[in-house]
Amino acid sequence: GWSFAIGSSLLVVPLAMAAASVRRIETETRELLLSTQRHLQLEDELAAALAPPELSRRFLRGDHLVVEAIEEGTAMFVYVEQYKELALSHGTQALIAWATAIFQCFDGCIDRSSSVTKVETFNDFILVFSTKPKEHVRVCLSLACDMLKCVQSLPRPDGTPTTLKVGVSSGAFTTAIIGLQSPRYAPPAPP
Repeated sequence: GWSFAIGSSLLVVPLAMAAASVRRIETETRELLLSTQRHLQLEDELAAALAPPELSRRFLRGDHLVVEAIEEGTAMFVYVEQYKELALSHGTQALIAWATAIFQCFDGCIDRSSSVTKVETFNDFILVFSTKPKEHVRVCLSLACDMLKCVQSLPRPDGTPTTLKVGVSSGAFTTAIIGLQSPRYAPPAPP
């Protein structure tokens, strides 16, 4: 028979190349898994900001007809008075700084009230609602008082005190998540 002597260096080089390739693939896989985990976490955070948790979970599971009938609740609308007039008479930066301070104040008040859901924020208004059984009206009115107190320390760009208009509506509501590309949580509306 034939016998061949194979140099040990011929075996070491391919093994070293294979080990380097395996390490590279492991590193790429680990990075891909971390990236996927970050994307899933971001998706969860965006969904939590989109709508109440149960509705968000339904939407993420693929339910694209997410509608909820609420038997009893209170919606509260809070408007920043003279926002549009101040937008025309003062610089954009001053207006944005003022509005940011106001909505940070609102968010702090909402965060302290576990019984309120923020539905919408746009330029000069915020919409929240509560469905806390037998207390939804009190919860919203208490939040309105907290918001009014909070903005007292925030002067408007013209130096005068910030004022708000508050409206509430109680009764039965229907809410929904509308759209697939850029889903929106539809404000409470009469059934």
